[in-house]
Amino acid sequence: MARLLRKAGKAFNKKPGKRSSSHGSETIELSDTQHGLGIKIIGGKTSAGLNFGVFIRTITEGGAAARDGRLQYGDQLLEANGETLVGVTREKASATLKKCAGESKVRLVVVRDSVARDDFRRLMAASGLAASAASSGSK
Repeated sequence: MARLLRKAGKAFNKKPGKRSSSHGSETIELSDTQHGLGIKIIGGKTSAGLNFGVFIRTITEGGAAARDGRLQYGDQLLEANGETLVGVTREKASATLKKCAGESKVRLVVVRDSVARDDFRRLMAASGLAASAASSGSK
């Protein structure tokens, strides 16, 4: 799997930080997040130095994201309450999102253009996850 991730990493994110601008992004503010955002993520910077974006892998039914309805499976997360999610590990992104969820409102900056969608599909394939299965939500 590590080889697949390295290959996928070379196919996209050739220039780390290329998603650091908010051009083409959307800001989504969620409220009532004290019990979490109701999302699972995939991606981030790896120990091998590959820099995948941080993407929404699943949206939990009944969670804050599902209740709001604007976040989508495969959205690339750029920021959470002003903290960058570009170039960070999945663990750091997860910790940032959990910290933000403890606040009364969470402001997420996301992008869902064709480049992000292609990157997400490659990451899911390299991780051995079927894109259609992950979109069905988590339990």
